[in-house]
Amino acid sequence: MKLKQLKSRQMQSIMVAAVLSVVIAAPVMSQPLGLTTIVTSETKEIEQPVIQSADEQSVDSSQSMLSAPEGMNLGSDGLSRSQSEDLTAGDVVETSVAVEPEAADSTEADAQTISDGVESQATVEDESAEPEKIVVESIFEPVQKTLYISASELNMRQNHTEEAPVIEKIPMGKKVNVNGESEEWLRVEYNGKTGYIVAEYATSEMVFIPVEQLRYVDASGLNVRSQPNAEAEVLTKLSEDDKVTRIGVGDGWSLIKTSGGTEGYVASKYLTPDVPASVIAAQQAQEAASQKKNEPAPSSNPGAVIGNADLAAIVDIAWSGIGVPYVSGGSSLSGFDCSGYTSWVYRQVGINIPRSSYSYLNVGMEVSMSDIRPGDIIAMDANSRDGRTAVTHVGIYVGNGQMLHASWNRQQIATTNVSSLSSYGMKPISVRRIVN
Repeated sequence: MKLKQLKSRQMQSIMVAAVLSVVIAAPVMSQPLGLTTIVTSETKEIEQPVIQSADEQSVDSSQSMLSAPEGMNLGSDGLSRSQSEDLTAGDVVETSVAVEPEAADSTEADAQTISDGVESQATVEDESAEPEKIVVESIFEPVQKTLYISASELNMRQNHTEEAPVIEKIPMGKKVNVNGESEEWLRVEYNGKTGYIVAEYATSEMVFIPVEQLRYVDASGLNVRSQPNAEAEVLTKLSEDDKVTRIGVGDGWSLIKTSGGTEGYVASKYLTPDVPASVIAAQQAQEAASQKKNEPAPSSNPGAVIGNADLAAIVDIAWSGIGVPYVSGGSSLSGFDCSGYTSWVYRQVGINIPRSSYSYLNVGMEVSMSDIRPGDIIAMDANSRDGRTAVTHVGIYVGNGQMLHASWNRQQIATTNVSSLSSYGMKPISVRRIVN
């Protein structure tokens, strides 16, 4: 009987030893086979392995030897009663993995080094990085209105930033159609393009470009108004051919100053730069009257040349007067009329000729138009359409079909093509040669 019990206990001990061997060997065997530890989805933290001292490892090692099963009081459940009483339901036996102290220190050092490197890199990036520019998109309210450019020349850009490309340059006084506006920018249409301009350089009031120009009224009667619109108060009325000074040019309107000193606005289409025929006739009559008082005696031999002179020098002197303003009765570089100019040119080479244009038929020698040469004087009827023939204008031929003269239309000494005189209503009457 005792023999059977002994065999039975030995068999149980062997079986317990085998089970424990499998339990102990399983973690070791799993590493070479590439097995991984199964971690449940509910695990949120990985506990740091417990680092034990050498004495604690020695005690644990001695307690985990196979001698423990031999000391067990094996019953039907395979555990002694004392051990089963110590373990309560829900207890879990934890297996800790020993880590070498030096390795742990090395791991912590490496982690600290990496952490320091990341912090250092972040610091460098923070110092070198430029602050990000935040572009606030402007909101354009839809509008429909017309404005005028008040700047001398305004850039119209591709979008509403000062760095955007310029797609058009809008001159001062030009009108633009506005279809959108923000606090600082306007979206406009101009010259068939849509772009953006700075709002402060556009105004609802018409802008006038400053000028100073002589103009004549080209209408039977013209109202001068207090504002540039057809409903404004009428300040005065002008008659046809009245001369005014234009001091500003706007959108279809001109700011003028009358001979009486009144400033106001007139429609630009009723002004012309061309000197009217009536004004030319009045200027000629005034010139003739002033010249007759100081007219020298005509040459005793009107059919002969007056003297000798260098023709090239005469032409050079004539060119030196170009651009001098037209002044009725003028005979100096501060201002010329037609005969005042020709007589001034010849005085520079020591030859005196009459100061009035109608006396030129008795000066020098007449030559044909086909025989004309530089230095010759062309005597003309400046108002040939009135049915009368009289010398009322003179000029100096300078070659290549060009004549220099005191132009009424251009209000200065200017060149005119001789072949185009008829288009201005002027008819050559005689060509006078003054020198050999």
